Amino acid sequence: MSTLKADTIQSTGGGVATLTKQNAAKVFGQYDASVNVGTPSLNISSVTDTGTGQHRPNFTNAMSSTGFSITEGITIIYSTTAVVSGIANTETTTTKIEIQTFKSGDGANTDVSQVHFNIHGDLA
Repeated sequence: MSTLKADTIQSTGGGVATLTKQNAAKVFGQYDASVNVGTPSLNISSVTDTGTGQHRPNFTNAMSSTGFSITEGITIIYSTTAVVSGIANTETTTTKIEIQTFKSGDGANTDVSQVHFNIHGDLA
């Protein structure tokens, strides 16, 4: 059995190697919406606070279309109230998404300390 060890793998032309039959996240976001502070992320240039419980992660590099797949979610229990999130599809473009966090009991928008999401699709 052979072992391949490498620090850098490039294409034969010297650029980035193309991986086939694989799909890695093109956007990963994690931020604190209560203070609008980003933490480790991929392809996020900024997060815009558009109102209580409403935030817009802006992509550094655009997606090729709005047909990308978003995996996001937050469920935090404060006492007996769960906070959940959703995507406002009317605000989705190739360069941003709109996330809303709200209380499941009364539906009131609320800012939370942990928002996480991944996006899979093709970059432009």
